[in-house]
Amino acid sequence: LALSQRNGGILMNALKTHQLITTPYIALLDGDDYWTNPQKLQIQVNFLNENPSYNGVFHDANIIHETEEAEKYIYSGKKTYSQNNVYQEDIYPVHIINRLILPTASAVLRSDILKTIQVEHVLNAYSLDWKLYCYAIRNSKFKYINEPWSVYRNHLKGVSKSNRSSFHLAHIDFLVKLLEDTYMSYYKYEIYEAICKEYRILLTAKDANITKREKSKLFRRYVGAEIKRIINFKKRLDRNQL
Repeated sequence: LALSQRNGGILMNALKTHQLITTPYIALLDGDDYWTNPQKLQIQVNFLNENPSYNGVFHDANIIHETEEAEKYIYSGKKTYSQNNVYQEDIYPVHIINRLILPTASAVLRSDILKTIQVEHVLNAYSLDWKLYCYAIRNSKFKYINEPWSVYRNHLKGVSKSNRSSFHLAHIDFLVKLLEDTYMSYYKYEIYEAICKEYRILLTAKDANITKREKSKLFRRYVGAEIKRIINFKKRLDRNQL
């Protein structure tokens, strides 16, 4: 395996790595985070070996705030992910669709799920880990271990903090494409609910740098998504009453 001669960025590195993986499992680790338990990978691999009904296993993570400004941006006063997110012992697709935040450095997944990824659905660098989780958890579930075995370094240089409007628009674009996935057909209501939530964040954020004209266009799209959410909620009710 040869090292890259230049920094290709998150997306290029992810696509390149995707083509090279031959192992049964993959572990995720951002370059600015780190693992703290030397047994973590073995414990997670052992779990997946013994529990074929799970496609992934993750754990809690400690948070180190690099600056006071970064702490004010997200996770203010929080020392672990579990202080800001509610994790059940078993995590299902509905949780991931609704953007339950898993610590990136905590996840170990079965690598065969990578073969099911439609690359055209992930052609930007925003929230690549979340998009991967959406594919990995289809027809399956994840296990949560309530132990902080990694560290997330919170700073203001992350991709997610560089352009808030692009960040949430990328989420919407991915969720719309996820509607076409046959594995996710049962979760159309939850997907539209997540789309509406992203639109509400954009429309109410004071630092999203959106013009009045753009906001008007986004509002119309938001209303359309809300109508589809309600339609799919009615379909869910009808199915449950059969």
